[in-house]
Amino acid sequence: MKKKLRIQLIVSVLMTLYFYLQSCNPGSYSEELSGNYFYEDRGADSKNIINHLPGHKNIYGDVINYDYDSDFIIATQRPSFEGYKREIGFELRENLKKYPTNSTEERIQSENEADSILKHDPYYKSIFRNKINYWIIEHKDGHVYGPLTKRAYLKKRKELIVPVDLEAKIE
Repeated sequence: MKKKLRIQLIVSVLMTLYFYLQSCNPGSYSEELSGNYFYEDRGADSKNIINHLPGHKNIYGDVINYDYDSDFIIATQRPSFEGYKREIGFELRENLKKYPTNSTEERIQSENEADSILKHDPYYKSIFRNKINYWIIEHKDGHVYGPLTKRAYLKKRKELIVPVDLEAKIE
């Protein structure tokens, strides 16, 4: 158990360092959110909400608006296939170590695998069904609700008792 916690801590520190260094790049921005998540904007279709620890659901693509408090993160997303493909390819290389040398050939292989995952996995297919998705991350149980339609999002907000002062753009 101690070894697992140590590995998670090391991964968390490395991910934080990586994203800190990324945020030093001109034109990029990151912000710590609640519940071990952060927002990163690296331009174009790379506006993401990511958990510091691997193995959690992340919201990639084009997060167009978000808000948070100590209990919830809410987000509005315009899904980007290319954004998801790039980020899942990165996860396959970095977090899962499936492509350990990170060579050009392995980057291509990882993005091809990511492309296949996005086209065949029911969860990812559901992300690209709508032009706009809504998300709620509840910290109490660590559950990520989404992708949701506008109607399902408003219903889930009421069900979870998300404070009315948390606002994400509704289109």
